[in-house]
Amino acid sequence: MSKILYWNCRGACDGSLLRNLRLAWRNSCPDLLILTETKSENASLVSRLEPLGFDASAFIPSVGRSGGLCAVWRSEKISVVVLKSNRQYLHFKCSLLGHPVFLLTAVYAVPIPHLKQALWADLRSLAAIISLPWVVVGDFNDIASMDERIGGSSPNVSRMKIFQDRIHDCMLSDLGSSGPRFTWKGPKLPNCPRLFQRLDRALANNLFLMNFGNCYIQVLARTKFSDHSPLMVCLGNESSVYPVLKPFRFEAMWLEHEFFESFLAEKWLSGECIDLALLKFQLELIPWNRNVFGYLEKEKSIVLARLKGIQSSSSYPYSHFLCDLEKQLQEKLDYLIKLDEIKWFQKSKVKWINDGDRNTRFYHLSSKMRCRRNRIVALKNGTGGWIDSEEELKSLVVDFFKGLFTDDTGSSAAIVSNSSFPRLDESSLKNLDKIPTDEEIRTAILFSSL
Repeated sequence: MSKILYWNCRGACDGSLLRNLRLAWRNSCPDLLILTETKSENASLVSRLEPLGFDASAFIPSVGRSGGLCAVWRSEKISVVVLKSNRQYLHFKCSLLGHPVFLLTAVYAVPIPHLKQALWADLRSLAAIISLPWVVVGDFNDIASMDERIGGSSPNVSRMKIFQDRIHDCMLSDLGSSGPRFTWKGPKLPNCPRLFQRLDRALANNLFLMNFGNCYIQVLARTKFSDHSPLMVCLGNESSVYPVLKPFRFEAMWLEHEFFESFLAEKWLSGECIDLALLKFQLELIPWNRNVFGYLEKEKSIVLARLKGIQSSSSYPYSHFLCDLEKQLQEKLDYLIKLDEIKWFQKSKVKWINDGDRNTRFYHLSSKMRCRRNRIVALKNGTGGWIDSEEELKSLVVDFFKGLFTDDTGSSAAIVSNSSFPRLDESSLKNLDKIPTDEEIRTAILFSSL
């Protein structure tokens, strides 16, 4: 797994910097390290970071004792090209083995309104021309909502709205994070509760979300060295995601298949109880789905290739056979696109759809975003520590639910199976489809208003 560490270190001249960096990543050294607000006017900082194994760098000096950016990386692990830079950001083109090429912008938003406005103007300009996956990580010196702060004086709501609009204008989405909720701890002021805020975050465009669906952000422990927490950007591969047994789900696209009804009639065990019949039909559906619908993308590619071949043929304009075949293939392609749309619409779980709007890309992205929200990369244990290893996470979840469902009294209520229902007498059965009378409706309305 490739990792990128971002940290507003609030000064890199202290001799304990290397010790604090090693403490931050412990046994998992990042391929790219980005430090902001270094307060360093010369590049000697780069040579001080060389013992950590980094052999390439980019450096922006501070303005007096304000700002300063530094990035160092391991060239055998990651290829980095600096495309643009100024006192508030470094913009890179990055290439990692096993990953698509992507753009990375490391940000330190100077807390001066006109400079911050200039930063976002630059980011909007970049967003307008970018055609690659893009992630923006840094200290934005702003929060997007009330739940990203606690303590301090009354927040500036209009400033939050401006920050939200700026993110939206750049077509970026918040990647979220695991670990501590707030990334910055303010000073203790008299007669005012200490302020904590989420100033540091990672944002990404849709292409990044599509290509790096397993990326996640860890907020690491804040040390005495800085009032900001480091952020670890983890670019996980498919193989790095913990394997899970996915529950069976009925796919809406199955109903579109011309032989589904006959398949249902053939495989349904009408003489069995409903639970057993459903279970056995489910077992029949799994291989049927794999054989019939398992190759949608491949089949679409084949149909498109055949259409291209027909339309490229010199005899195409004069051949009734090719024109008829083209029509058949176009209808088949339309059917395959419809199936794909239904599949991703169901996966995205959005609550609305416009008839005729086949925006499969939108539904695919919605599904990716939902998967990101549902993924558990770390949990806090009973002692308040964060754990992220697969085995520890499994054990913690099992222990939690064991405790939750253990009855302290030692007694438990009788368990009723799904197929055990109270039976209705004959008169009740006859009244199930009876139309309510005017008097019953009036009585129900009167009682509902009490």
